[in-house]
Amino acid sequence: MKKLLFVFISTLCAITFQAEARELKNISIADALASDDAKLGLPDDIKFYFGDAVPTGNITKTIGQYTFDREINASLKSQITACHSALVVALKELREAAKKEGATAVINIKSNAKGKAVSSKEIYACDSGMLKSGVSISGDLVVTE
Repeated sequence: MKKLLFVFISTLCAITFQAEARELKNISIADALASDDAKLGLPDDIKFYFGDAVPTGNITKTIGQYTFDREINASLKSQITACHSALVVALKELREAAKKEGATAVINIKSNAKGKAVSSKEIYACDSGMLKSGVSISGDLVVTE
């Protein structure tokens, strides 16, 4: 009985460690922004520009760079859905910081996963495992006219 319990616990630990080691890269920003979470929680009063995307209008003031790291519970969600949710939560916080500082846009938005920065208009990086998913994003708050 002890051997069976040991084998069961060892197998469970191995599966958990393997599941937690998963990492997703190259996840679509467009898909995340089209998700229900984004539609319900990200009004378009602050514009987001990922990577080297150029904002419409002229930048009249640069306020500063802000970074937000967010992890969410990924249980009972696909990795993609959990990563999209983590990105939306981080963008909500970036939006709130922009509103508080009087910014109208956030430019140069980059994501970071396990120390590898991704600056792209199309994709973002997300660390995702069986129990949690996390996104780190940074961007420059600016005022445009």
